[in-house]
Amino acid sequence: MKVSDWMTADVITVPPTARLSDAWELMRRQRIKHLLVTGRQWLLGIISDRDIRRALGSQAARLAAWQSMPSLEAVTVDKVMIRSPITIDPDGSVSEAAALMLERGIGALPVIGPDGVCGIITRSDVVRALPSWTGVSQAASEPHALAMAD
Repeated sequence: MKVSDWMTADVITVPPTARLSDAWELMRRQRIKHLLVTGRQWLLGIISDRDIRRALGSQAARLAAWQSMPSLEAVTVDKVMIRSPITIDPDGSVSEAAALMLERGIGALPVIGPDGVCGIITRSDVVRALPSWTGVSQAASEPHALAMAD
Protein backbone atom coordinates (compact mmCIF):
# COMPACT_ATOMS: atom_id res chain seq x y z
CA MET A 1 0.00 0.00 0.00
CA LYS A 2 1.36 3.34 -1.03
CA VAL A 3 1.38 6.49 1.10
CA SER A 4 -0.37 8.35 -1.73
CA ASP A 5 -3.40 6.07 -1.30
CA TRP A 6 -3.87 7.01 2.38
CA MET A 7 -2.41 10.51 2.82
CA THR A 8 -4.42 13.69 3.08
CA ALA A 9 -3.72 15.52 -0.17
CA ASP A 10 -5.67 18.67 0.69
CA VAL A 11 -3.07 19.72 3.23
CA ILE A 12 -3.49 22.81 5.41
CA THR A 13 -0.39 24.98 5.56
CA VAL A 14 0.81 28.18 7.18
CA PRO A 15 3.66 30.53 6.33
CA PRO A 16 6.57 30.78 8.77
CA THR A 17 5.48 34.33 9.62
CA ALA A 18 2.04 33.25 10.85
CA ARG A 19 1.32 34.08 14.46
CA LEU A 20 1.32 31.13 16.81
CA SER A 21 -2.11 32.14 18.04
CA ASP A 22 -3.45 31.98 14.47
CA ALA A 23 -1.88 28.56 13.90
CA TRP A 24 -3.44 27.26 17.13
CA GLU A 25 -6.84 28.64 16.17
CA LEU A 26 -6.58 27.10 12.68
CA MET A 27 -5.77 23.69 14.18
CA ARG A 28 -8.68 23.99 16.57
CA ARG A 29 -11.11 25.04 13.83
CA GLN A 30 -9.98 22.34 11.39
CA ARG A 31 -9.70 19.68 14.14
CA ILE A 32 -6.15 18.78 13.17
CA LYS A 33 -2.96 18.31 15.17
CA HIS A 34 -0.32 19.21 12.57
CA LEU A 35 0.31 22.09 10.21
CA LEU A 36 2.92 22.13 7.49
CA VAL A 37 4.93 25.33 7.29
CA THR A 38 5.56 26.21 3.68
CA GLY A 39 6.97 28.91 1.46
CA ARG A 40 6.11 28.80 -2.24
CA GLN A 41 4.88 25.19 -1.96
CA TRP A 42 8.21 24.07 -0.45
CA LEU A 43 8.33 22.57 3.01
CA LEU A 44 10.09 24.67 5.63
CA GLY A 45 8.90 22.83 8.72
CA ILE A 46 6.04 21.27 10.66
CA ILE A 47 4.29 22.36 13.83
CA SER A 48 2.02 20.31 16.05
CA ASP A 49 -0.40 21.23 18.78
CA ARG A 50 2.06 19.59 21.17
CA ASP A 51 4.86 21.90 19.95
CA ILE A 52 2.68 24.91 20.66
CA ARG A 53 1.70 23.68 24.12
CA ARG A 54 5.33 22.89 24.93
CA ALA A 55 6.45 26.34 23.77
CA LEU A 56 3.89 28.02 26.00
CA GLY A 57 4.35 25.76 28.99
CA SER A 58 1.53 25.36 31.45
CA GLN A 59 0.00 28.68 30.42
CA ALA A 60 -1.49 27.10 27.29
CA ALA A 61 -3.72 24.81 29.33
CA ARG A 62 -5.17 27.75 31.22
CA LEU A 63 -5.87 30.01 28.27
CA ALA A 64 -9.51 30.64 27.47
CA ALA A 65 -8.59 32.96 24.59
CA TRP A 66 -5.25 33.74 23.00
CA GLN A 67 -6.06 37.42 23.05
CA SER A 68 -5.90 37.37 26.83
CA MET A 69 -2.08 37.25 26.55
CA PRO A 70 -0.81 39.97 24.20
CA SER A 71 2.73 38.55 24.27
CA LEU A 72 1.50 35.49 22.36
CA GLU A 73 0.56 37.65 19.43
CA ALA A 74 4.23 38.42 18.82
CA VAL A 75 5.38 34.78 18.60
CA THR A 76 5.55 33.42 15.05
CA VAL A 77 5.41 29.82 13.84
CA ASP A 78 9.04 29.84 12.69
CA LYS A 79 10.17 30.24 16.31
CA VAL A 80 8.50 26.97 17.34
CA MET A 81 8.29 24.78 14.22
CA ILE A 82 10.41 21.70 13.65
CA ARG A 83 12.80 22.56 10.84
CA SER A 84 13.79 19.93 8.29
CA PRO A 85 11.18 17.39 9.41
CA ILE A 86 11.35 13.74 8.45
CA THR A 87 9.41 13.27 5.21
CA ILE A 88 8.23 10.46 3.01
CA ASP A 89 7.74 10.01 -0.73
CA PRO A 90 4.18 9.49 -2.03
CA ASP A 91 5.33 6.14 -3.48
CA GLY A 92 6.65 5.03 -0.07
CA SER A 93 4.76 2.29 1.73
CA VAL A 94 2.33 2.82 4.58
CA SER A 95 4.33 0.31 6.61
CA GLU A 96 7.47 2.44 6.08
CA ALA A 97 5.53 5.52 7.23
CA ALA A 98 4.29 3.64 10.32
CA ALA A 99 7.81 2.46 11.15
CA LEU A 100 9.25 5.99 10.80
CA MET A 101 6.55 7.47 13.03
CA LEU A 102 7.03 4.78 15.66
CA GLU A 103 10.83 4.92 15.58
CA ARG A 104 10.98 8.71 15.77
CA GLY A 105 8.03 9.21 18.12
CA ILE A 106 6.18 11.50 15.73
CA GLY A 107 2.55 11.68 14.71
CA ALA A 108 2.80 12.83 11.10
CA LEU A 109 5.01 12.85 8.04
CA PRO A 110 4.89 15.47 5.32
CA VAL A 111 4.63 13.81 1.91
CA ILE A 112 7.02 15.35 -0.60
CA GLY A 113 6.93 14.70 -4.32
CA PRO A 114 9.02 16.13 -7.17
CA ASP A 115 6.98 19.34 -7.18
CA GLY A 116 7.06 19.91 -3.42
CA VAL A 117 4.46 19.25 -0.74
CA CYS A 118 1.74 16.91 -1.95
CA GLY A 119 0.21 15.76 1.34
CA ILE A 120 0.57 14.59 4.90
CA ILE A 121 0.16 11.16 6.42
CA THR A 122 -0.68 10.90 10.11
CA ARG A 123 -1.02 8.13 12.67
CA SER A 124 -4.77 8.28 12.10
CA ASP A 125 -4.26 7.62 8.37
CA VAL A 126 -2.07 4.63 9.18
CA VAL A 127 -4.71 3.26 11.57
CA ARG A 128 -7.35 3.82 8.87
CA ALA A 129 -5.22 1.77 6.46
CA LEU A 130 -4.69 -1.04 8.96
CA PRO A 131 -7.69 -3.22 7.97
CA SER A 132 -6.55 -3.23 4.32
CA TRP A 133 -2.96 -3.78 5.35
CA THR A 134 -3.71 -6.77 7.56
CA GLY A 135 -6.39 -8.31 5.38
CA VAL A 136 -9.12 -7.77 7.97
CA SER A 137 -12.30 -6.57 6.31
CA GLN A 138 -13.57 -3.12 7.20
CA ALA A 139 -16.93 -4.52 8.34
CA ALA A 140 -15.32 -7.09 10.64
CA SER A 141 -13.30 -4.38 12.35
CA GLU A 142 -16.34 -2.32 13.30
CA PRO A 143 -17.48 -2.90 16.92
CA HIS A 144 -21.14 -3.46 16.04
CA ALA A 145 -20.23 -6.06 13.37
CA LEU A 146 -18.14 -7.98 15.89
CA ALA A 147 -20.95 -7.93 18.45
CA MET A 148 -23.42 -9.24 15.86
CA ALA A 149 -21.06 -12.09 14.95
CA ASP A 150 -21.05 -13.46 18.52
